[in-house]
Amino acid sequence: MKNYILDPLSAAVNVLFPASVTESCSLNGINPESYLEDVFRSILLGTERDKRDFLPCYYQAHELPKMNALEVAKLLSTAA
Repeated sequence: MKNYILDPLSAAVNVLFPASVTESCSLNGINPESYLEDVFRSILLGTERDKRDFLPCYYQAHELPKMNALEVAKLLSTAA
């Protein structure tokens, strides 16, 4: 709660960004959960994609390998 009082602009950005992504997905007929999962998995796996491909208006789903929580944790620990 302190952050909202000390820096309201930053707090507003933190609150509105997820809402903006969700709304952009909805306007483009994309399931926001699937979109975010695909984007985060692409970043985590380091797949070669143009930055523009991550915008909801240009987004096309990609077939990426499914990973369980243990595999994700292993990738994150090696990336750090």
